[in-house]
Amino acid sequence: MSKNLVPGTPGTGSPGLTDAASASDLNDQLCQPRNPIYKLPDKYTGTHFWSANASNHEVLYNFLLPSILEAIGDGSVENTEDPFVVCDYGAGDGGTSMKLMAEIISLFGDQTSFLPEDENVFVLASGTNFFTRCLPRNYVDLAVSCCAMHWLSKRPCSLAQDIFCRGDLNSEEELEAYKKQAAQDWETILLNRTAELKPGAHFFLVTSASKDGMHSGATRHYTFRITTYLKDLWLTFAKTGRITMEEFVNTNVAYFQRTEDELKAPFLSADSKVSASGFKLMSLEINETIFDISMQLKNKKLLDEEQRVIAHYARKYVNALRGWINAVFMSGLDGRRSKEEKMAIVDNLFSQLEDDVACRPNDFGYDMIVAYIDILKEK
Repeated sequence: MSKNLVPGTPGTGSPGLTDAASASDLNDQLCQPRNPIYKLPDKYTGTHFWSANASNHEVLYNFLLPSILEAIGDGSVENTEDPFVVCDYGAGDGGTSMKLMAEIISLFGDQTSFLPEDENVFVLASGTNFFTRCLPRNYVDLAVSCCAMHWLSKRPCSLAQDIFCRGDLNSEEELEAYKKQAAQDWETILLNRTAELKPGAHFFLVTSASKDGMHSGATRHYTFRITTYLKDLWLTFAKTGRITMEEFVNTNVAYFQRTEDELKAPFLSADSKVSASGFKLMSLEINETIFDISMQLKNKKLLDEEQRVIAHYARKYVNALRGWINAVFMSGLDGRRSKEEKMAIVDNLFSQLEDDVACRPNDFGYDMIVAYIDILKEK
């Protein structure tokens, strides 16, 4: 008798395993008008928009795959009637972890195909965010997460001169406020996960991090650091009267990319609630992950086909950013503005970015500083 598999995406309100979009579907998304009329409120988070454009996040999931399969194969998968519960926390639209979930399902001998053919695979989604308990106690056999746990439960303060914390212009008070909020949220996340995991279960995650003064979107491999570029462009909007300075100050990304010491801290303190709960840090490694997505163009007159390739690259690059930051710019604008006016301003911002990327495609990238973490709930 086969085991039941219950993949899910707690903390997102998004589907976990869904049918992968066809090549034509993905092409249609990438070939949308530059400023599509997005009538649905989640235009940049649903319908595979995220996973179709953020291919680098699928790569990060794949980096975790060998360790995850090894952990499952160490004897935790047995031929019983009990469900084997797999959870992906903060999975976006679910597409970037599709290969990972398919590989996990393939470990079960009598499961030879993928959804919707597998009778014993049950897909669930939870609208509960991962700062709270999503599932019953001692329920989860395997937990994974990719580039989600750097988000904060709330914005601790406004950033007077920047959009991102750990930017070039943060004050000491601003940085300390974000550090404090990030430490509280990290401990909360870990305590909720250790409650949900069964003894002997692993929590594998990749999260954006900070190392040697670098963080995702702000490495040294490209002429433009995208985080600085977006801040400067938004500030230009304020200085030219397109938005107000108050709106600039109110536009902040509620995430914090932790250092190695900050990620380890909940496990090391003398009165650690996390360690007392049974969570043990097995490994933590921070690496710079380079995605070679530059166009490698030669200094010559571009043919029509090459120009189309550049335009396609620029569109996909911008779409990958819009999938997670579009709402940040929208929410920073004054509530007295109409939704249509807000959309027009933000569309104009990303149109400028797309033009600049198309003009200088080799100067923009999004290399990431990420922490690969393996946490075990001890028996």
